[in-house]
Amino acid sequence: MSEESHPPIEVRAASALFAVAARDGWRRASLAAIAAEAGLDVAELKARFPTREAILDRFILDTDREVLDATLPRAEGETIRDRLFDIIMRRIDVAQRHRAGVLAVRRALRRDPLAGLGYLPVMQASLRWMLDAAGVSTAGLLGLLRINALLLLLLPVARTWEQDDSADLARTMAELDRALTRAEAAEGWAARLPIPR
Repeated sequence: MSEESHPPIEVRAASALFAVAARDGWRRASLAAIAAEAGLDVAELKARFPTREAILDRFILDTDREVLDATLPRAEGETIRDRLFDIIMRRIDVAQRHRAGVLAVRRALRRDPLAGLGYLPVMQASLRWMLDAAGVSTAGLLGLLRINALLLLLLPVARTWEQDDSADLARTMAELDRALTRAEAAEGWAARLPIPR
């Protein structure tokens, strides 16, 4: 059969995870339920992903790769702000494909702060390469400040996306534009700190 009719197990597992989470909630998204949804044998799924969290981790990694692969070299006249806007919106577009399931996972992680904190390094890593791809240095202490500042500034964007049921995500794009305006202001402030660059 064609690759289209048999997508990789990583893709099938992620799609099934979000389908089960959307229908039954994150708590009930067991490996058995995910395997049944994906049409996989439980042992086959478990051999590749020992936990549902491992499936989620792989989805985040694959999202990073997909967005990075679609990021072209910087064009003449293209600003860092423009590049960062496009990169972040492409990432949101990927989440939009599994919207109901992603929202279910986000709600569950908010109710479990310890589990949510466990994904902080994962998100910091994603933000690091997004900034790098946009042409923003993430080296040193200033780079760490940039990563964490962007993480905080994107929280309202994520909340807006959760409530934005429009086809074009206009509210989300407007909030992202405001967040990047705040990021530019924060960058100007951070640049004045006595931190080795």
